[in-house]
Amino acid sequence: PGQAYATPEREEPPHWLELPTDRLAATLPAISPSRSSIPFELAEQNDPPVELALLNLPPEKLRTNSTLRLEAVLAARQLDAPTTLPLWSSSQLITNSLVQIAVDGSGEVISTRLLGRSGSAAADDAAMERARNFHFRPAAAFSKPVWGKAIFEWMTLPPTNSATSPP
Repeated sequence: PGQAYATPEREEPPHWLELPTDRLAATLPAISPSRSSIPFELAEQNDPPVELALLNLPPEKLRTNSTLRLEAVLAARQLDAPTTLPLWSSSQLITNSLVQIAVDGSGEVISTRLLGRSGSAAADDAAMERARNFHFRPAAAFSKPVWGKAIFEWMTLPPTNSATSPP
């Protein structure tokens, strides 16, 4: 159980310490009359000169469409056909859809599983549908199925004006 604590009442008024104003500057060094001003050299900065280096960086490409990125073992396997992904119109940002894919030695997708949602059910459904229809080039040696990830990086466009009026 908590204990109650009461502060004791003061029996006398507080006593403030006095400030000896006659000794305030006693610890500062005295300035001699011959050196009445501080020379500007003390305030001068002696930093080394700064050299500006010009960097020739390539311009950053702005993404204008949705893209597909394959990771793990699937990054080494090539898709038989290029994949074109749709743009999504939404007032909310649609993030990536992450799909785990199992591919057999012949390049057929045998299993898919949605690992990460994008915030749009339509985009996630489109990612799953496209992942199921992927066909990879056959592996050099027909082996057991391999797992990898497909990351659908969706491009989101702002919605267009519609004829309906807001509520």
